[in-house]
Amino acid sequence: MHFRAALAFAAGVTFFQFTPCIASAQVDAPLCHPSVSSPIIVASPKQRYDAGQKAEPPLTDHNTGFAWPDTPLGIIKTENGYEFFASDGGQHSRQMWHGHWVGNNKSGSVVTTSGTLDEPLGSGDPRDVSVSPNRDAGVNPNYPSYGYMGGGPVYQVPAGMTGTGKLLATYPPTTRFTLPSGWPRPRTMDCTGLTLARSFA
Repeated sequence: MHFRAALAFAAGVTFFQFTPCIASAQVDAPLCHPSVSSPIIVASPKQRYDAGQKAEPPLTDHNTGFAWPDTPLGIIKTENGYEFFASDGGQHSRQMWHGHWVGNNKSGSVVTTSGTLDEPLGSGDPRDVSVSPNRDAGVNPNYPSYGYMGGGPVYQVPAGMTGTGKLLATYPPTTRFTLPSGWPRPRTMDCTGLTLARSFA
């Protein structure tokens, strides 16, 4: 057994000795020169609270409040600054707003704000968008089981491709399921997947 392990290790060493002769590494020139600063607060608790008070549609979760950002931020450059995308992790109950039903009775959303790198919440009203079910229920048959649907990272479709200029927003839907008896504890677990939503354009 020890002989096999030593042979495998020797074979690995031999391979790596010859690797530099097979291919050379590509050296990429840096596009920027980042520096690390001390922590900078770009959205204080008071700023987040104030943003939640003017979010559209209005918040329905008065226990959690405006739980932003609950996901990594997505950022795109605009003519006047940046547009930011992140989840408000609070519950979004169904409600009538401006003559339309909004909310999905789930936690999480995709909030968009316009601001700067120093003030991502900006001065406008955050748009707090719940992820709606697809009109074709067959596209996402698991939608009813999700308890959380919120996201932030966005990708812009490049020129020359179908949907050029549109944004793809990613969000992790989370569902809870119970394992059969006999499985080790905990028996209730979160299951997270990744879904793409075409929106915001």
